[in-house]
Amino acid sequence: MWKQSTAMLALLAIGGCASNDTGDGARMTVVEPSRTELAAAAARAQYPATMPAKEAHHAFALVNSGKGYIKIYNMGAEPITDAKVWVNGAFMQHVSGIGPKSSAIVRFADLYNSLGKNFNSLGEPVSQVQIETNGQLLTLQGPASD
Repeated sequence: MWKQSTAMLALLAIGGCASNDTGDGARMTVVEPSRTELAAAAARAQYPATMPAKEAHHAFALVNSGKGYIKIYNMGAEPITDAKVWVNGAFMQHVSGIGPKSSAIVRFADLYNSLGKNFNSLGEPVSQVQIETNGQLLTLQGPASD
């Protein structure tokens, strides 16, 4: 299983699959929340420590520490919607959605914990990436380094 995950992550890193094309030729406009809004959302969020985590078979995390981001790939047939991305069980950022066969980027500087500290400022390695969505906590495969 690990060899398959590693191979899939390598292929994704080489080819990429992100797009902000909606499929009908229109381009999506993404409004970025302010640092204050990100910190406030993380302060209100609570890591679901009592929720049993499931392995996400079709979602992967690829970390680029040098550029300070995590790229999350959804290789499944269904979108991931209205999700909280949790890094190391403490840092959170809301992601409105990741379409099937596409990806989303979460920047270290946009991940905050409940104390208002951002992940980028602490210099910690990414050891675990999880997504809380639809009443489930999914542990992504990886994280692998880019």
